[in-house]
Order: sequence, then C-alpha cells, then structure tokens
Amino acid sequence: MKKFFVLSSVALFAALLGCAGPAGYHGVSATNGAIYTALNVPSGTTSNTSFHSDGPKYTVLGVAEAEGSCTNILGIISSGDTGYKTLMEKAKTSGGADAVVDVYYDARILDILGLYCKVDLHLWGTGIKWVK
Repeated sequence: MKKFFVLSSVALFAALLGCAGPAGYHGVSATNGAIYTALNVPSGTTSNTSFHSDGPKYTVLGVAEAEGSCTNILGIISSGDTGYKTLMEKAKTSGGADAVVDVYYDARILDILGLYCKVDLHLWGTGIKWVK
C-alpha cells in the first residue's frame, strides 16, 4: 500500500508539473525548472517584413508598444491579455496605424511547481498606414 501511495504521488506530481508551465504562451519557449522558474526571455530579432521591387504600399508611422500578462493556475484557470490585439489598438489610437509589422517582445516567466504560471510580455512593433 505504501509503495502504491508513493508511486501515485510521483505520478500526480509529474502530471501536474506541466499543467501551468510556460509552453504555449505566444511561442515563448525556455528552459524551465521543475520546482521554480523565473526567466526573462526575448523574442527572435529577425524581421519577417518583405519588400517588393515595386516599392512599399504603406507609410511607416513609428514604434508602437504594449504590455500585458497572462496567468495560469493548475492548468485549469487561465486569464489575461498578451496578444497582438492590444498592440494594434495602441498603434491605432496613438498614430492611426492600419497594421503593426515586425513585432517582437520580452517575456518574463514565473512558474512555481507547474501549478502557477505568470507570463508578462512587453511588445514592440512598427506601425504602418496603407497607401490608398
């Protein structure tokens, strides 16, 4: 009976370990500790914007910034906003942008036993206005 209890406890701990981990939060991937993780993780720095030979059909307005956070408890309860929509709304209200390109971020990840995870994101991007 004691052996069954120990094995069950280990299996339960292993199952819960991944429940609230940072994997899947907007592509944020990092090495996480089994008991405690506190990391700052940058996004990639390569641009995905392509320029065609006939020239751009937009005007660059400047840098847009936004912050957000997302929390996960036990892999059951998730809440927060760390998405592109927040950045886009800021770019629209501050400069009249139609889109945001070249988005990158810094993520701060806090994970305790895989039972509680919080990801704070600071996003940057370039606001553009389409030429009509």
